Amino acid sequence: MVSHATSIEEKEARSTHILAVALELFMQDTRRLPTVDAIARKSGLAKGTIYLYFSSKEHIFASLLAQEWHGLLGVVADCFSGAMAAQKMIDQFALKFARYLSSHPYFLRLDSMGYALLEAKLPPDQFWAFKNQFVSHLKLMGSVIDRALSFEAGRGLTLLTRSYALTRGLWQLGDHPDTHRAHPNFAEHPFAQIDFNTDLKEALLEYWAGAAGPV
Repeated sequence: MVSHATSIEEKEARSTHILAVALELFMQDTRRLPTVDAIARKSGLAKGTIYLYFSSKEHIFASLLAQEWHGLLGVVADCFSGAMAAQKMIDQFALKFARYLSSHPYFLRLDSMGYALLEAKLPPDQFWAFKNQFVSHLKLMGSVIDRALSFEAGRGLTLLTRSYALTRGLWQLGDHPDTHRAHPNFAEHPFAQIDFNTDLKEALLEYWAGAAGPV
């Protein structure tokens, strides 16, 4: 019989456990979301217990996505918070931004589901809680970049937003089902040559070199 979590620490630990199990199941097939039933079975918890912490599978995976964004934006903050030359910070940002996404391959898959599968099915209060938290954190990181690179207010946020669009686009170009990759003709396709980590790092460096201007 599963005991009920009573303290704040126990509840946080159980919530973290549920998210970890959900991520483990999602990584087995990142083109679909596991059911709450599957998460409950894998976690050793009753389905009703899962619903004490999350109202739906969309709530679970929106929470996972928020967690991943927190990690990625933390990397951005670290890159622009040191006492280094501006170009050194930009070089470090491109390297670590691309490395984080390559080491968390499920992140962009989950992010691509955000609008259609996650946000669209969240109740308004949950939707705006996630959205406001994300926007607040993104603006904060933009301010960090503004100070680090002596930009006018808002420029860092603009570059981050466009970098995200560039990242999503490059990832989608290289995101092909295994059945396509196995086809003999796939090797001749120009998008087959995309190495996401290398190409993203180079694209970010090229973009920031032009958009940031002399630094």
